[in-house]
Amino acid sequence: MRISSASQLYKLTLIVLIGFQGLSSLAQDIQFSQFYAAQTYLSPAFAGSTHQTRGMFHQRLQWPRLQAKYITSVASFDKYYAGYNSGIGAVLLYDQQGSGDISSVQLNLQYAYEIHLNKEITVRPGLEVGYGFRNTDYSSLSFPSQFNNDVGQFTTSNNYGGAMLRYWDMTAGALVYSKNFWGGYFMNHLNRPNMAVIGDADKLPTRFTLIGGYKIHLRPQSKLTFSDMQHEFSVTPTVHYKAQGKSDQLDFGVYLRYDHLLAGLWYRGIPVKRFDKGLQNNESMVASLGWRYHRWTITYSYDWVVSRLTQAKIGGAHEINLTYVNLKKFKKRKIMKRIPCPDLFGH
Repeated sequence: MRISSASQLYKLTLIVLIGFQGLSSLAQDIQFSQFYAAQTYLSPAFAGSTHQTRGMFHQRLQWPRLQAKYITSVASFDKYYAGYNSGIGAVLLYDQQGSGDISSVQLNLQYAYEIHLNKEITVRPGLEVGYGFRNTDYSSLSFPSQFNNDVGQFTTSNNYGGAMLRYWDMTAGALVYSKNFWGGYFMNHLNRPNMAVIGDADKLPTRFTLIGGYKIHLRPQSKLTFSDMQHEFSVTPTVHYKAQGKSDQLDFGVYLRYDHLLAGLWYRGIPVKRFDKGLQNNESMVASLGWRYHRWTITYSYDWVVSRLTQAKIGGAHEINLTYVNLKKFKKRKIMKRIPCPDLFGH
């Protein structure tokens, strides 16, 4: 097969590379830029962390300018039981890669227990059990041998069928926090579920996650007029590190909250680490903007790619989150300290 122009060769090479990336991503997890907006996806220790009933929908669209784009949707529900110092949650995830070639559905059930060590420090251990399906459809895959140089496109196809995979998944973790500081350590895929369509050579590696942050109040809090919110003007530096198999990644940045407004700016990558000679670990810059209206919060973020993938004009990534919290007032007074994470349902 001959390719008559450099542009056709580039496009064909890009398709092949994206195809290989999609196959290799089977052994890696989905990551959200708005990780604190999708708290219960981040860890079961967040189940019931608002001390209310919460419902959430979150969606990420990655690389929208490519046919091999990734679309991930998450819906969750969690509730706090003050009489038992406990929170429960359920997280439903649907992920689609490429043009539906690879898709997965997973349901996770969560439990977290709240322990007040003293008047300042609280610990929340959490457990999660999940069950998932992964479907692989090979019928729409294209290979270089199918490319027709005369018309400049793929003109033949092969039907290679597909496969369905079922698996169990287990996660554990814990949070520790005070009025302004929090930190957490989580371990996802403790049982290393098998993600291989054939054999067991593609077991999902355990993911280790560290998070932390400190909220700095720029002026004293006070009750907002005609609102159930506290007046707040604060900045919150945060860090989010995750390692899985041979890969690791670091997010660090800062959030600004001003009453109903939440904005964030952070960087993803480890600039002091190189994948290979001349290839730095730079991924993206992320900006987010959120607003709360009564019990509803909506946030949006965009990833600007800063790696070499910018040459492919892939279009970055969009995320949107919609959260509803039922702000119930408890009749009995209990010690209920909320995690000072960068969200609009804090103190």
